[in-house]
Amino acid sequence: NWSTSVPSNGSSDSSHEYQVVIQKRRPVSNLNFGHFLLSSIQGRVFEDPNAALSIYWDHPKSGIPVDLFRDNGDGNFRAESDRLVGTVITDAEGRYSFQSLAPGKYFVQERPPENQFRILPRPTDPPFHTIDLATSSNVTGMNFVNVNLDTFVAPDLEGTVLLDVT
Repeated sequence: NWSTSVPSNGSSDSSHEYQVVIQKRRPVSNLNFGHFLLSSIQGRVFEDPNAALSIYWDHPKSGIPVDLFRDNGDGNFRAESDRLVGTVITDAEGRYSFQSLAPGKYFVQERPPENQFRILPRPTDPPFHTIDLATSSNVTGMNFVNVNLDTFVAPDLEGTVLLDVT
């Protein structure tokens, strides 16, 4: 799908048109038109039963809200100042998708339940994905993985020496 970005007449309508008065022997210039192909961002949300980031693909998480924000131009994610483009809920396979997006910088953030702890993006990374979206892009793999703290079972560490003081 194509979308028009120019002209932008500054009004609230989306007519994208110029009003031109043509006069004899007077050139009309600087009437530019811009078009771009729309893009999308997709990903999935999973629950990892053992926090090992090894078998989480078998555990998609449905019903998780995922928010998409458009950068306000400063290059940093701030939910209070960036524009919320939309919120979707993950389906039965943990999938989410944002469609018909213009080029620009976007931030994707999930809102997991309170009993969930995020492990992907890694806890040392920001809790969101940053995407510099180009025209006609289909960005995939913007995944989130969480551990359910109510059912998490730590791996058996029997026989493992954690600290040797001898």
